[in-house]
Order: sequence, then C-alpha cells, then structure tokens
Amino acid sequence: MIKCPLCGNTFDEESAKGGCSGCGVKGCGLVRCPNCGYEFPREKKSEKTNFIKKIFKKG
Repeated sequence: MIKCPLCGNTFDEESAKGGCSGCGVKGCGLVRCPNCGYEFPREKKSEKTNFIKKIFKKG
C-alpha cells in the first residue's frame, strides 16, 4: 500500500500505475495519487527505516 503525503489517501500499486501518463516519460519512478493527482517519488523501504531510526535515535 502507498500513502499520499499530500492528502493521506491510501491506495494500492495497481491504482498508482495508471495515474502517471501526462509527461510521456515511462519509468520515471513517480507515483500519482488517484485521489488528488499529486505526483511523488515512491519511497523505498530502506528510506523509511533510516527515517524511523533518525527519529528514535538517542542523542
């Protein structure tokens, strides 16, 4: 599942595939939210893990 950072809508990979077709560049790596149309890069699991580690890092 993918969550849109703008509107918070949660959608699946299949819904994301059909959304991005405006620029004509295939394989750009962007995902388009089917709810609000916002385009954003797909977040990698390792980026999520690093972000969470930074938040809870004891300093």
